[in-house]
This record gives sequence, C-alpha cells and structure tokens, in this order.
Amino acid sequence: MVVVCDRFGQTQAKQDFERSRLQYDEAVRNKDYQLAQLGISLSAIEDKLASLPIVRSLTILLPK
Repeated sequence: MVVVCDRFGQTQAKQDFERSRLQYDEAVRNKDYQLAQLGISLSAIEDKLASLPIVRSLTILLPK
C-alpha cells in the first residue's frame, strides 16, 4: 500500500499533531494545578489537626 501525502495532507497532519500536543500540555497543567491544590488542602487539614489538644498529646506519645 502506498500512501501519498500532498502538501495539504502534511499541513493538516502537523496541525492535528500540534492541537493534540497543546491539549495534552493543558491536561498536564490542569493535573499539576489540581495536585497543588490538594497539597494545600492537605496541609491546611494537617495544621488544623495539629492544633487539636488530643492530637497534640498523641503526637507526643507516638514515636517518630
């Protein structure tokens, strides 16, 4: 089977590839942002837990 690509086909393929790459890059940025937000949320939860007297007393008793 022989595939002949004309100039238009090559241009279209490049545009499709670039569009896919940009969509992938955007998806990666979105996931990175979500992970950062999750990290911030977890830090806030840890801070709140650490301020509870019962948790503070338990952390003193537990080995690290």
